[in-house]
Amino acid sequence: LGYGLDANITPLGEHNYFDPFVFDFKTYYNRPASINISGFISTDYSKPFAVDFRQEITKFDQAGRFNTSSNAEIRLLINSHFSIFPNLSYSFDQNDEGRIFADTRVVGNDKLANGDIIFGRRNVHRVSPNILSKFILNEEFSFTLRFYQSWSLISYQSFGKLNVDGKLTQTPYTGYDIDNNPLHDQSVSFISLDANFVWRFAPGSTLNIFYTQNNNVFKYG
Repeated sequence: LGYGLDANITPLGEHNYFDPFVFDFKTYYNRPASINISGFISTDYSKPFAVDFRQEITKFDQAGRFNTSSNAEIRLLINSHFSIFPNLSYSFDQNDEGRIFADTRVVGNDKLANGDIIFGRRNVHRVSPNILSKFILNEEFSFTLRFYQSWSLISYQSFGKLNVDGKLTQTPYTGYDIDNNPLHDQSVSFISLDANFVWRFAPGSTLNIFYTQNNNVFKYG
């Protein structure tokens, strides 16, 4: 059995030069001070059944803002040839802040000045179930099959203009069109199926056949 606990503190916050998507090396977003705590527990890998679990939470020096994530994985060894690894991840970001690109259909967009950088305050849910199976026939032949899905739901609460000091102030940009439809809210679904066949037919010589099938769905509003 293994376990651990970790903590990180960013007492002064940080200047994030990537989030504004303005690469002039002077425009930045002032990410507030935060504390991050994470921990994990892992059972004995020498057993046919093992479990990994990890939990993480980040609290910011900003009212109502935090991030949390959980990950659980099962390692199931059926026999010396076949194994299965189901995995489930979930994360939630409350009052996360990030750059959005203004939409001309939004009420208030016409009141923005040229060069205004708009950030959105949003709640983000992410769920990612996946399963990996491995079949090893012998030293020459092996086959792996992986199913992966990721689903995200993003809902915006408010918007702000990025100032030269990296902080956000009020903006006339509402995020809604004239019919009161939210134009930046979105849900994203990604599904992938991967299959891989490996044949080691001679020393130093391997034939690798890989197949993948993807399906993406984006919904706005």
